[in-house]
Amino acid sequence: MNRTNRIAASLLGAVLVLAAGAARAADSFVTPPSAGLTQRVPVVTDDAANARIKAFEKRNPRFTVDRGAISKLRGDVVSSRASAPGAPRATPLTAVEAEAKARAFAAKNVDLLGLTTSELAGLKATTTARDRWWQPRVMFAVLLAGSATQRGFEGVRGAERTVMIWMQVYDDGEVGGFQSSAYDLPALRIRSTGALSKDDPRVLAQIVGQPFESYEPVSAIPGTYQSTYRRRLLAPIASSDVESVSLHLVRTEEANATVFTLAYAVHLRRGSDYMSFDVDADTGAVLRASEPPGPVVP
Repeated sequence: MNRTNRIAASLLGAVLVLAAGAARAADSFVTPPSAGLTQRVPVVTDDAANARIKAFEKRNPRFTVDRGAISKLRGDVVSSRASAPGAPRATPLTAVEAEAKARAFAAKNVDLLGLTTSELAGLKATTTARDRWWQPRVMFAVLLAGSATQRGFEGVRGAERTVMIWMQVYDDGEVGGFQSSAYDLPALRIRSTGALSKDDPRVLAQIVGQPFESYEPVSAIPGTYQSTYRRRLLAPIASSDVESVSLHLVRTEEANATVFTLAYAVHLRRGSDYMSFDVDADTGAVLRASEPPGPVVP
């Protein structure tokens, strides 16, 4: 390894150590037993979004952020581009250096990107040399990608947050633009378990005995890829129809908020027919049933 790569590798290692060392402080929240199962998260206000933009641009003077680049649920900065890059480096940038620069940029802005330090430390980097004919000054594209689950929610489906950040590293040796894509999940402040275990009879009490609904296609809807369906009511649901019961997050969109609810997902199968229910994990009340696959006709 030459001297340049050794320096870059040392910088990369320092970033990872710094991120890992601070992880416990960022991820130490433990949901209290008194918490409920539902969390309502209001959309980010314009004032909050503007404050986020100002904070990012103050920390990164070469960058500008549009209002549309702020996620509505968490207020994260999801994309930005710098002004014209500086003078090209005298020595060409290496892939190792590019990754180190990308990780250092992410570490510097970890809070504004909506990451925890442990999430950042767990992201895997893929560095690719760019075909420079259409962006002649972009040397490398660095993808930081991975997933993480908030402590205590490891067994809850839908509680995993997937993060992907694409960064462009220019020939001046600096990050000149980025775009991130992430499952927009807030820090959860609800319990990760319900009062009922999945084997509790009350989880199925309001499901067993209902008609098992089946839908058969009737005709294609012109100009679309959809069909109309006819509902058939089969013999009542029995416990033997239950394929699986598992905890998951139910996400409901409202006009000015997103609501997350911990519930049991009850999946039923009878031959080729399938149904599912969301059941309150504390009471066993049915929250919602699966929707028909398309418009239903008589």
